[in-house]
Amino acid sequence: MEKKQTRPTKYDHAGKSNREKEAYSRFLGRSDKFDFDKTLKDESDIVDTDTSKVDIDEEEEVGKENLRPKSLKYKTSDFFKNNLAMSILSGVILLLFGLWVSSNRELGEIQSDLKFLSRDIQNIQTKYDNNANVGNDLNLFKVEVKKDLESIQDRVKKIEEKL
Repeated sequence: MEKKQTRPTKYDHAGKSNREKEAYSRFLGRSDKFDFDKTLKDESDIVDTDTSKVDIDEEEEVGKENLRPKSLKYKTSDFFKNNLAMSILSGVILLLFGLWVSSNRELGEIQSDLKFLSRDIQNIQTKYDNNANVGNDLNLFKVEVKKDLESIQDRVKKIEEKL
């Protein structure tokens, strides 16, 4: 009978694959680069505060080196707090520049719309002129047909009179 294979639970031990083992050994190999040991290695590094005259300012400078640098958010907020007038002036300039760019864009759109409308108006006017010419031609045709009809009626009357 074969034993049914089950998934391991959080209480079961799960072995590592070869890739995981290699990654872990690489991590252990790199651990000598990191100085995790906070204790002093040499006794010569120990400073006796009773015998040595250490300046307090020097200790503060050493402490400042270990501080993390300010983030960009805090640097910019400090800059704007320290240079309030310049930041307001630059904001107004940026606002005016943005308004100028958007108004130029809108004027360009309006000009292009006007060009298209003027082209459409010219097309409509030429079509109207062509239709007016057709109307004149129809009027001439009506006049000719009317004259032909009158002449035919006159001939019919003459033929009726002869009969």
